[in-house]
Amino acid sequence: MRFTNLCQLKLEIGKNFRTFRMYLLSNNQKKKKRRRKKKKATANDSSEATSSKAETAATAEPTVNADTPEQAAAKEKKKLIRKLQKKIRQIEGLKEKIASGSRAEESLSPEEREKMASLPDLQRQVADFETETFER
Repeated sequence: MRFTNLCQLKLEIGKNFRTFRMYLLSNNQKKKKRRRKKKKATANDSSEATSSKAETAATAEPTVNADTPEQAAAKEKKKLIRKLQKKIRQIEGLKEKIASGSRAEESLSPEEREKMASLPDLQRQVADFETETFER
């Protein structure tokens, strides 16, 4: 709603101050105001939901989701294996680029050359971790 003259503006202020305030706000301020209203509405809804959840949780038996130390160690090993396999894939991708000719071996940085040199060691580590995991 645009006001063409000051008289119309004064009339609108008298009728509906809220509309006038929204007129004065920038677009970002309007968005923020709408977001706050939504958050308040969802907060009220969620507070009612959490109170009902609290009632049901009090009657239900507590469950334990804690991992045993062996399970935690197994998870860490799997994580490490995935990390090493990712490094191996990166090195193999680099080798493919060199083989296809899209990248010259002379243009490799010292870090990339070091990575390529560590490929057999990484493969050995992955094999060792996998055999340890399967033996258990």
